[in-house]
Amino acid sequence: TTSGNAGDNGAYVQIVVAIGAPQLYYYCQYHSGMGGQANTVDSSVIRVLTVTVANPGAGNRYYIDGVLQETVNLAEGGTYKFDQSDNTNGGHPLKLSTTSNGTHSGGSEYTTGVTYNGTPGQAGAYTQIVVAASAPQLYYYCQYHSGMGGQANTVNSDTWGVLQWGQNSWSEQ
Repeated sequence: TTSGNAGDNGAYVQIVVAIGAPQLYYYCQYHSGMGGQANTVDSSVIRVLTVTVANPGAGNRYYIDGVLQETVNLAEGGTYKFDQSDNTNGGHPLKLSTTSNGTHSGGSEYTTGVTYNGTPGQAGAYTQIVVAASAPQLYYYCQYHSGMGGQANTVNSDTWGVLQWGQNSWSEQ
């Protein structure tokens, strides 16, 4: 959408970037060499975190992407899927809480933007969260067993490292 004439007060060009949009470039209609690159980031991207369960010698614990009780960063506005399809997840539904160790420490389940699919340990099972703006500090935990979980920091969407490699541009995240 364009409004007004270039150089006039209030004139602008507006674009609504479609899901799956290609790399875009902006340019001057009349003069060569005045443009640049406009990176498009697919807002439908869901970061998948692979969850497995193992006993490192002190009882069962969650491993996130192979790391024991990994502290994860969840960006506000981002969508994260805790993939629980590995058979080691059987009997260990992953839940979220604002209290470390969740309901085992007197806390309650956090449900804002959270959805569940399937049965942990079976194909297609996951816990998914679309992180709300100004979401509180979160923790992931097992619904049935104490001490299995870890910390899930909710961070601003421009925090370093929250996007997957190759998204956005240098100096932005």
